[in-house]
Amino acid sequence: MELIGHTDQPVETGEILVQVGVPLPVDGLFFYRAVHPYIRRVSPGVRVIVPYGKRRITGVVFRTGGVAPDGVMLKEIEEVLDDEPAFSLELLNLVEWVSSYYQACLGDVLSILLSHGRFIESRMMVKRGECFGYFRPSSEAEDRLRQALEKRGRITLRRAVENIGVTRSRLKKLEKEGFISILEASVKRGENVRKYQAFMLVDRNINSGDFSGDERDIIEFIRWRTIALSSELLAHYGGSGLKVVKNLVKKKVLQPVDLTRPLSESPGMDVKGPRATLTPEQLGAVDAVKKYIDENLFKTFLLHGVTGSGKTEVYLEVSKKVLEKGRSVILLFPEIALAGHLLARIKTALGKVAVLHSGLTRTERAEYFERILAGEFRVVIGVRSAVFAPVKNVGLIVVDEEHDTSYKQEDVVPYNARDVAVVRGKLENAVVLLGSATPSLESYHNAITGKYTRLSLTKRVRGAEPQNIEIVKLHPSHRRLFTPRLLGAVKEAVDRGRQVLLLAHRRGYSPFRICNGCGYVWKCSHCDVTLTYHKKKYAMQCHYCGYTEPGVSPCPLCRSSESNFRSFGTERVEEEVKELFPLLKVARLDSDVAARRGEADRILGKFERGEIDVLIGTQMVAKGLDIPRLDVIGVVSADTVFNIPDFRAPERGFQLLKQVLGRAGRREGGETRVIIQTSSPDNRIIRYIQESNDVAFYRDELARRETLGYPPFTRMVVITVSGTRAEYAEETAVKLVDDISTVAESRNVRVLGPSPSPYHYLRGRYRYQVILKCPTAPAMHRVLFKVRQFAGNINRKTVKLDIDVDPVSTL
Repeated sequence: MELIGHTDQPVETGEILVQVGVPLPVDGLFFYRAVHPYIRRVSPGVRVIVPYGKRRITGVVFRTGGVAPDGVMLKEIEEVLDDEPAFSLELLNLVEWVSSYYQACLGDVLSILLSHGRFIESRMMVKRGECFGYFRPSSEAEDRLRQALEKRGRITLRRAVENIGVTRSRLKKLEKEGFISILEASVKRGENVRKYQAFMLVDRNINSGDFSGDERDIIEFIRWRTIALSSELLAHYGGSGLKVVKNLVKKKVLQPVDLTRPLSESPGMDVKGPRATLTPEQLGAVDAVKKYIDENLFKTFLLHGVTGSGKTEVYLEVSKKVLEKGRSVILLFPEIALAGHLLARIKTALGKVAVLHSGLTRTERAEYFERILAGEFRVVIGVRSAVFAPVKNVGLIVVDEEHDTSYKQEDVVPYNARDVAVVRGKLENAVVLLGSATPSLESYHNAITGKYTRLSLTKRVRGAEPQNIEIVKLHPSHRRLFTPRLLGAVKEAVDRGRQVLLLAHRRGYSPFRICNGCGYVWKCSHCDVTLTYHKKKYAMQCHYCGYTEPGVSPCPLCRSSESNFRSFGTERVEEEVKELFPLLKVARLDSDVAARRGEADRILGKFERGEIDVLIGTQMVAKGLDIPRLDVIGVVSADTVFNIPDFRAPERGFQLLKQVLGRAGRREGGETRVIIQTSSPDNRIIRYIQESNDVAFYRDELARRETLGYPPFTRMVVITVSGTRAEYAEETAVKLVDDISTVAESRNVRVLGPSPSPYHYLRGRYRYQVILKCPTAPAMHRVLFKVRQFAGNINRKTVKLDIDVDPVSTL
């Protein structure tokens, strides 16, 4: 990989050539001319405004100098946004590595960086035309378009086509008739829209008795609050409130003021208390890492510690060492929504931190971005995209729960933040610390073969490993979800005033509905998957495309209203627990519940405080909980964890069960009872878990992977060809295999397929899969270069080709 930097070029020519990346789905860098007064301000990492086609857009300078293509009239840079580079050379090199390794457009990778900051982009907009008042919609889509334009004045062309549903050809016709106009407009993203309007009294001693009833009420309303938001006024006084406020402003009784909402630097409450004393194992881990921190050397460590062994304390102690040397820290977590208490501990230990996650508004992300650039934050916490945070002089990158599949981006740029962290660490000469109680097989293999250094935490800081793990066989004759053994354990726990945690792998009420009359199974009309019944919403829903239909509609084939729900989800478990124990406080936590902002933190907080007797949830309840009064953990059915047609299913099942069982035994002087219900009690992985024999699991699973030719013993790529018509997708997939076969054979790359994907019809598209396997990455990428050439020549209107390097799933 060519490292980024300056190329010598005389300034006396009056201009210099600059190579710029733009955040669009395009490959490569583009040449521009920098002329006075920008000649001495452009350097790698600086943001610039450049013309691109008919658009104006924010780009990033990657290199200066070079040789421009012959016969091309180069455009000039219009503006330089930074006095100092916004992005380091190491970060720009990382962008190019991600683009190359994951076969993604460089512009798409760059958009991840720029999405956090303030930038200008140009968009095609639809506005009201001169004859808009005479517009008479001829369809429901056009009526929605008219309403949107009446309300907002203008909308993006993309929204008009994709969300509202008006075709481009119809929009052009409406433009010709003068009803609308389509034009390009520059949009500033990330500007400070956190400002809001409030009102204050010009004279706080004014006599409200001199005013009418509504005016008097509003004056007293604001006097009592000192200052009041316009939204508060409208909420209290309805539509008339704004009119009255405007009258009071005209009378100079009220004065409008613009305020800015404060930027929350870290969720959660401050944690106070004595500093934890590190155990000998923790001190050993810190000392091993400290050597490389002191010498500013790159090194990747796998911190393999059982749940409750104090991995977080190691993160914090190592982070302090890095900060003392004047370097910066990036801490990655799989899910910020479940880490409120943990974030509070980090803030208390390390001071000022920037927290980057999907719950932030665009403006909050932009403000964090600018403050990170200014050096205000040297500790950045976030989910996967935080690995690209523009923090300078990085000395440590921590990836907590490194095995978690949420570190893998699924679309556009399918990168794995864990692996990107290792590469960034190498570029920055930083330490990379991967932590997990159940490491991924790739990281475990890297540790035992010496690529990573393994650090072990085998003992819990407090409490003991759960020893009482019972395997209970599920029989087809069971009518209820709970066996007598699990039911009895729950009853005993709640009778003692203790708490229960129940794991159900699926959300919703039931993932499978079948007609009693003809056997019809309700499926999504856009995907080849069954619809999940959500009783709370009274709806059948597809968890892939979001398609929804009424809850218990008659069978479309025989019109019978009699049907059965097969299998179960968290909603049904919750319903059954409430039926059996009507006096208990029962709560559910899954992605449906967590979608409401702050709800996950609220439920987990109540459970930790003992205000909830039984908590039911999906894998969300397997992470980070520390419940002193937890007496029973029940896995309602381990079968749903393993019965997935994917080569990683055994690994994921092992990790999920070990993680949820890690909530057990976390209190002194007590033992948590664990009950795993399954119809296959002889399952080898369940036995390994019962025996706490992790080494045997990793040994056997690695042997199985090696025999079958799966990662970590081969590099693997899944290529998905999809189309709205099955024959087009299949024909393109066959042509792809024919096109790459020769070069693949010469590079020792196995080509498997094409074959229908396990989920053959998804989101309205038929999908065919080609799998590539190869021992080394360089040989694989020679073949992928050929795949990219093929993709550039296909008809994208009928088929689409997606490349997933190092997939976490083959579904």
